[in-house]
Amino acid sequence: MKETTYSEASQNLSAYMDLVNTSHEPVLIIRPGSKPAVLLSLEDYGVNPDIDVVALNEAIIQGLEDVKAGRVYPAEEVFAKIGIAYPPVNE
Repeated sequence: MKETTYSEASQNLSAYMDLVNTSHEPVLIIRPGSKPAVLLSLEDYGVNPDIDVVALNEAIIQGLEDVKAGRVYPAEEVFAKIGIAYPPVNE
């Protein structure tokens, strides 16, 4: 992992953003007296900007509550309801 200082990163932020997006190697940014941070591409971070993270978290919590309450269905039934073959076929 490449390392740089806060001052260097702030003066050359555009270049560091290009670097992490092309090399897919994170950059550790060190600032005296503070915890370091990491700069990495959105692709490598694994976040789809089109995903509503709050809604996703709420859906996960609701799903866990459903499982605990016994509100579960066989996979075959779920896939049939949404019109997908079970087991799913990779294309």
